[in-house]
Amino acid sequence: MRKAKIFGLVLLFVFVFSSFAFSLEKTQISIGINGGVFASMYGIGGEVMLRLPELKDLYLKLGLVVTDSKHLSPAQDWRRFLPLYIDGIYYFNNNVYMGAGLNYPLKISDGEKPAVGWEAYFGTDVKLGEGKIFIEAGCGELKRESKPSFTGGQVMLGYRYDLAIITVVEEKEVPAAKIPTVGVLVVGKVPTIEVPAAKRIVEIRGIYKAQVGVFRVKGKAERLAQQLESEGFESRIVYHEKMWKVYGGEADSLSQAKMIARKLRARGFGAFIVMRKE
Repeated sequence: MRKAKIFGLVLLFVFVFSSFAFSLEKTQISIGINGGVFASMYGIGGEVMLRLPELKDLYLKLGLVVTDSKHLSPAQDWRRFLPLYIDGIYYFNNNVYMGAGLNYPLKISDGEKPAVGWEAYFGTDVKLGEGKIFIEAGCGELKRESKPSFTGGQVMLGYRYDLAIITVVEEKEVPAAKIPTVGVLVVGKVPTIEVPAAKRIVEIRGIYKAQVGVFRVKGKAERLAQQLESEGFESRIVYHEKMWKVYGGEADSLSQAKMIARKLRARGFGAFIVMRKE
C-alpha cells in the first residue's frame, strides 16, 4: 500500500511533466535547495519546479525534505521523517506566490506507517545571479497512520536555479486570416505582421532564440518588449498558435544563445532557448 502511494505521487508528477514539457513550445524548469522549518520540524531538502506553459503563472513543484522534530516539538515524541511532496504554485505577480499540496513520508525513523499529509504557504522570490532566492511561510502536517501527526508552522528559505530548455517547434501553416491584425506580409509558410519599431512580429527560422514571455494578450507582450528595450536588449514579438511570444535576442549557435539567455536572466528576465525546425 505504501509503495502504491509513493508510485502514485511520482506518476502524477511525471504524467503532468511529460504532457506539458514535450508537447508545448515553452518549458521552464527550476531546481532548488531549501531549509528551515517544515510542519513544525527542522528540515532541509531539494526541489524541482515546472512551469505549465498553457496555464500562465501556474507551476508544479516536486520536492524531498529530511525533517527532524528534536527541540522544536518537545511535547511530542522525537521522530525523523523523509517526506516527498507535490505542490501547485500560483504567482500573483513576478515575485509573490502561494502554494499548496500533499506530502507522503517515504520513511519514518522508527518504521511507523506513514499517511498523506498537506502543506500550504505564501512565498516571495528575488533575482540573484542566474536564479532566485526565496522564502516561504505557512503551515503543514506530517501524518502517521496510528499516532498523532506533526502539525505546525513552516518557514523555508532557499535558492532556485533556472534551467534553459531547448524545444524544437515543428513548422505549421497559419492562415493569414486567423491573425488579428492588418497589413500581413507572407514570408514562406508563416505570415508575419509589420508593426512599428522593435515590436516587429517575425517568423522563427531555424536559429536559436531567447524566449522571455508568452501571452494571450498582445498588450502584455508589447509591455515586456518595451522593458527589454529599456534594458538594452533586442526585442521581437511572434504570434504563434494563438499566443504572443516575446524574444530578447537570437543567435546562429547554441553557445551564443546561451550567453544571451544568461545576460537576460542576470537582468531579471526568465529567458529560455527555443529553436525553429526547418
